[in-house]
Amino acid sequence: MVGHEIVVKSEIFLADYGTTLLGKKVLVIGYGKVGSSIAGNLRKRGAIVTVSDKRAIRLANALAHGYQITNDIYTELIDVDIVYIANGEKSIDTLQLKKLDLKHTLYSFSVTSADDTFKNSQMINKLPRYGHNGGYKILKTKSNRTIILANSGDAINFTYSISTLASYVQLTQAEMAVILQKDISGEENQGIVELNENDREKIAKEWLVEIFKFVKS
Repeated sequence: MVGHEIVVKSEIFLADYGTTLLGKKVLVIGYGKVGSSIAGNLRKRGAIVTVSDKRAIRLANALAHGYQITNDIYTELIDVDIVYIANGEKSIDTLQLKKLDLKHTLYSFSVTSADDTFKNSQMINKLPRYGHNGGYKILKTKSNRTIILANSGDAINFTYSISTLASYVQLTQAEMAVILQKDISGEENQGIVELNENDREKIAKEWLVEIFKFVKS
């Protein structure tokens, strides 16, 4: 759902500035839970997706799922329209971005803070902010092309006021509330304590009734 939210918010952002995802060449950096969800949602919207990841097993998964793959993100960025940075880990170096010989404007969407996403992020922090609903910052490259950093390089899913995740977050909150009421004093040596399937099933049923007026069976 987080990947879905990110794509939805990025689509709204692009529409605000006169473009769409349809037919765009897109690089997704990171193919974990969020990155793979982003890639899937982008493909449904007609984007041409290439995936990059430091882990070979994830690249193999991306290839098996029908995506193009790359292990050279800076070469790939020269030709793509949009990049989604889905792994944090300072996986993009701002100094390297400024050296790119881009062919056209590049839109950048992050899933976490600019400080966590970009190496040498202090350069981004000093840039002026433009626009509304989180706005954007502009990074100029050596070819005098523009990199649009949506939400100033911070997470795009925290822009715009309405969240598509709000109702789903209630499931997590309910599980937290229930487990806090349980006596887990004898389980301190068992690592992470989770709810059992029966408790989760009850919560899910109540949630479906409350949110979607689902008829109890």
